[in-house]
Amino acid sequence: MQFRTARDSSQGADSATLVTNALPRTAAKQRAEGLEVTIIDGQELVELLRFEGFLDRLDQDPPSA
Repeated sequence: MQFRTARDSSQGADSATLVTNALPRTAAKQRAEGLEVTIIDGQELVELLRFEGFLDRLDQDPPSA
């Protein structure tokens, strides 16, 4: 996995969150943590969106072009 690329592709980011459908092995997870990259699965993403109050925005229709 390209953890550093994921974090560095965002201007000014000092950490990143990678959403995956398959949790990585322990070694990969430790490496990601060392690079300030958090790995979560889809369910954790839903919980995070709910906690932050953004989950209801997913139910809205996208803006028309």
